[in-house]
Amino acid sequence: TALKLLKGNNDYRTIIFVKNPTESGDDAIGFLTGDKDEKLEKHFEVMRGVFLDFMTKGVLECDEKNGNIRFDIPNYLQGATLENCVVILDETQNMSPPTLKMLMERLGNNSKLIVLGDKAQTYAVNSRKDGFTDFVGRITEVDDDGVRQSKEDLFSYVELTSTDNKRSPLSKRVTEIYS
Repeated sequence: TALKLLKGNNDYRTIIFVKNPTESGDDAIGFLTGDKDEKLEKHFEVMRGVFLDFMTKGVLECDEKNGNIRFDIPNYLQGATLENCVVILDETQNMSPPTLKMLMERLGNNSKLIVLGDKAQTYAVNSRKDGFTDFVGRITEVDDDGVRQSKEDLFSYVELTSTDNKRSPLSKRVTEIYS
């Protein structure tokens, strides 16, 4: 959707894909040497993989070089105003509510926000309050039929189930087992 918005609408100039570099499980990697890019290269590599399902590596590299697609982490966006862009906040269940709030407050004029998360996919050992679940609770309500829907005019809410899992039959089954 973000790529379609970028290519089909001259109002959006950039896609900014943001994900928290949260350590998962018990494997703390500790201090990393190098500058920002060196420290986050493996993290950004995984983020690029999302786009490689929809475009070639060469096109992605060109879009990154031209500034059409950017990858970042929350720490480096505080104080920024993100205008004329599509902002994707991924894995927001691994962000605290204040971090998610800060990121959403960065949106300036003519920007679209996509917030992604899954409360069942919180793997951080140092648990914190789940920003995604907190946000969903603030903008949605359950109707008389038990269906969760947005109660805010500026927000849409879409809920996916294990049947929407497109990774693999095994991944889909794991999702069902843990549901």
